[in-house]
Amino acid sequence: MLPHVVAYNSAAALAAMERVENALSQPDAVAGLFALNRTLGNPLSLSKLGMPYEGIARAVEQVMKDQYSNPRPLEAAALHSMLARAWSGEAPHAE
Repeated sequence: MLPHVVAYNSAAALAAMERVENALSQPDAVAGLFALNRTLGNPLSLSKLGMPYEGIARAVEQVMKDQYSNPRPLEAAALHSMLARAWSGEAPHAE
């Protein structure tokens, strides 16, 4: 999940992205974190962790209901897209 969350927040947290890029010796924090997960053999999808597809809408609803401080404003449609990518194991990307 971390690479997807980083992608979601990347434009609003440029200094943090630079620190991650430096730590990973990678030109892109999001791609670097996703590659690290793959290298470590971590599951790359929420579905492989047992989350049903219907859980995406439930998660978005809960996040929007109980909003928290976040570098980027929380947007239901963007969160749904992010979680759908994470659920299917697609590579993360910023919207």
